[in-house]
Amino acid sequence: ALVFSVLFVFSMLLTSQSSGYHRDLFSKWSTSLSSWMHQSTGSLGYYMNLAQDNQRLTDENELLLQELLLQKQTADNQPIPYRVSAARVLRNSFLIDYNYITINIGEKQGVRPEMGVVSAQGIVGVVRHTTSKYSQVMSLLNKDLQVNAKLKKSSHFGSLKWEGGSPTFLTLNDVPNSAPIALGDTITTGGMSTIFPDGIPIGIVSDFSLKPLTNFYEIEVTLFQDMTNLGVVYVVENPDRIEIESFQNPVDEQ
Repeated sequence: ALVFSVLFVFSMLLTSQSSGYHRDLFSKWSTSLSSWMHQSTGSLGYYMNLAQDNQRLTDENELLLQELLLQKQTADNQPIPYRVSAARVLRNSFLIDYNYITINIGEKQGVRPEMGVVSAQGIVGVVRHTTSKYSQVMSLLNKDLQVNAKLKKSSHFGSLKWEGGSPTFLTLNDVPNSAPIALGDTITTGGMSTIFPDGIPIGIVSDFSLKPLTNFYEIEVTLFQDMTNLGVVYVVENPDRIEIESFQNPVDEQ
């Protein structure tokens, strides 16, 4: 087979020199072959560098998020130097009532329980348990988790909770009926705890109604983050959390 291949190529070279037509035909064939080989080797190099490029982008996003949080807190006269650590989701459950997420960083990277976890689109959950290299995160889709949240335009606060069912919708309760509200209003973190920074986007108002016999709204919130599709997330640390909580009364909301 090797001898045949060598003889075939040699005969093609001789034929290509016999006439202008064959020279032109051979030139087109060799150009096509050369282009295919360059494209193939280029694609191979692209895929070999893909993991490195993804890590670089993740590191850049980590720094950008940290800078944005610091700028926002400074603009709000609350210069809390939140620290941000990028992580990759290893496991993500969303089909049961009490869902958890596993990420690939832990105590060695400074992760501790009660740290917030966010994505580029919104909040994701709260760290509950850690080992030296991994962490378990209580998902936003967990009936035991409540998050302090607010209407962005009016800063009226409430308690955000998943009632089960669809992974797309959460319920915001305890917002008074005096709050101006409309479909499409943005819901963000409330900043009333030391876990999440103030103003992190969560979702939009997709429905609301007054609870019977109360003066409070029940608000349906459509999440910005698709909780069934998590890749890279960011653990957010408030370095002053323990000091702040040392003189605050315990609260149930995050």
